[in-house]
Amino acid sequence: MVEDDSLSGARRESPEGRSIRVASMVESIVGCKWSIHLLQLCAEGHRRPSVFLRACPGLSAKVMHERLRKMTAFGIVQRTVVGEKPPVEVEYQLTPFGLRFMRILKEVRRLQDAVDQGAVSKTGGPDAEPKRRRLMTRQKARSEGWQQPMFATGAEGARRAASPPGVLDRGIEATLTKPAAPLARRRED
Repeated sequence: MVEDDSLSGARRESPEGRSIRVASMVESIVGCKWSIHLLQLCAEGHRRPSVFLRACPGLSAKVMHERLRKMTAFGIVQRTVVGEKPPVEVEYQLTPFGLRFMRILKEVRRLQDAVDQGAVSKTGGPDAEPKRRRLMTRQKARSEGWQQPMFATGAEGARRAASPPGVLDRGIEATLTKPAAPLARRRED
């Protein structure tokens, strides 16, 4: 397998020795709604073309076979012929490369779900995905010099007054602030 790290120039050597551009492969697969459906069915463990046709109303046998041939050529799925005498059975399953490809598609789906729910801004503005925060108890926060929060943010993003000192908020992420510089006492000699 030959790989190139550049995004648009990424290459993968196919079993037949042909060089494949990963970016154009992703465009080809993601550009067809049926490819995504077929990959999802393969990931769920379905292998037979007849199952694919029943699970995808509106998918013709011609388009299904075209998409499966293309994904086989890209090395995403593997075609296996079961039996030697007619009628033979054909099965498709994800290759290790196909499993990696599915992880990428799942991340794209998760990102789309986050954008649809408003958790991530498409522009990267103030609604952009927040940085992960370290959660700690109030006692530990005070011992490290953090100040008592004035507001806490609930699971739905609603702000409310923070709990009184000594009470640990359950299910709420409190925003703590740390002083810019520790207050030092002057010793007068």
